[in-house]
Amino acid sequence: MIDEGRTPIPVYIHDEPDTDWQPGAASAWREFSHHLLYHFPSTPLESMDKRFNAFPWKSSYRDELHRWQREKTGIRLVDAGIRELWTTGYMHNRARMIVASFLVKNLLIP
Repeated sequence: MIDEGRTPIPVYIHDEPDTDWQPGAASAWREFSHHLLYHFPSTPLESMDKRFNAFPWKSSYRDELHRWQREKTGIRLVDAGIRELWTTGYMHNRARMIVASFLVKNLLIP
């Protein structure tokens, strides 16, 4: 309970015990990405590991991509993540990981 005349102190609850967020972590990943792009400029277009150059990506995936974008995959967790993004403009980190993984690993969309 907050007393009259006192300013409440914000309380940050860390509800994900398996993650240790550190202030410099995001900038470290950004710098790492810049490093890769600078030294390996072909990274966005081809794999650094040449074994994946012949990966069997789908060449025609328009319908699957449209269903994924419109919450019609039939996988409730994936659809919920997309719905969260459409509704709030935000997607939780875990949902983002699952939704992206489904797109790439299950639908084989590059």
